[in-house]
Amino acid sequence: METDLIYDDSKSATPSNPSQTLVLVGRTGNGKSAVGNSILGRKAFMSKLCSRGVTNTCQSERVVQDDGQIINVIDTPADSIEKEISRCTTIAKNGIHAILLVFSVRDAFRGDKEVLSHLQTIFGSKITNYMIIVFTGGDELEETLEDYLTPQECPPFLNEILELCDNRLVLFDNKTKDNLKKVEQVEKLLALVELVSKQNNSKPYTKEYFNELQVEIKESELTLEKQLAE
Repeated sequence: METDLIYDDSKSATPSNPSQTLVLVGRTGNGKSAVGNSILGRKAFMSKLCSRGVTNTCQSERVVQDDGQIINVIDTPADSIEKEISRCTTIAKNGIHAILLVFSVRDAFRGDKEVLSHLQTIFGSKITNYMIIVFTGGDELEETLEDYLTPQECPPFLNEILELCDNRLVLFDNKTKDNLKKVEQVEKLLALVELVSKQNNSKPYTKEYFNELQVEIKESELTLEKQLAE
């Protein structure tokens, strides 16, 4: 079931356990929804292997951890992402704390080479400060993630993304039945989210920043049009 809720966690979150909002982005078939389900610990997002995305609008779900911390997870559609992704800043009332860019180890090297510039166009160049790379298909990888991503084998576009993200990456096995492994991979991801938060001085990406960016883009376009006309 699709939901499009604006969460106000001010009454439920505490200063020591502030809520965190994670946004999943990536190409159809990379396993975004499955990653979201792994984070939540339940099947909240529709997830199945197919060439056509099953998520057609932003969907928000949350989980309250044992320590009381609230994790909001927003799954985004692969199609019409420009329209839907902007809604994330509205859905995430307290801001976005991390963008999870999802790749599959099956075809990461043949992935969308324009994904970085696409996200930077939508969110601005500073969005890389909030990005974490999540690789799915951990059950299929017969080597370590580090060996898989050797500079010699890794394509330039992926190397660039990893470099801009300070190599913040984690491998997910969304099919594992091992409860310990399930917990460990989510804990590793949340540790990276905490690192991102510290590096950004605990300032999330907000709707206000997004709106300011859109104004700047519009002004730049108008200036260019004026220059061309002259």
